[in-house]
Amino acid sequence: MIKRLLIKNPEQRLGSGTTEALSFKQLKAHPYFKGLDIDNIFNLPVPYVPGLQIIEPHDNAVTN
Repeated sequence: MIKRLLIKNPEQRLGSGTTEALSFKQLKAHPYFKGLDIDNIFNLPVPYVPGLQIIEPHDNAVTN
C-alpha cells in the first residue's frame, strides 16, 4: 500500500480517483483495511487515554 501511495504520477497513485469520494473509496477497498469499519471508526471506544504530566521549568532554562 505504501508503494502505491508514493507513486510519483498522481494519475497512477492509490487514492487518486477523479473525485474525493472515489479516492476515498479506492483507499477503503485496499486489502490493508479489510475488516476495519472505516465508516464508523470515530464511534469506536478509545483503547488508551494517556495521562497528562505537568513539567515545571528548570532554573537553568534559557528564556528570552
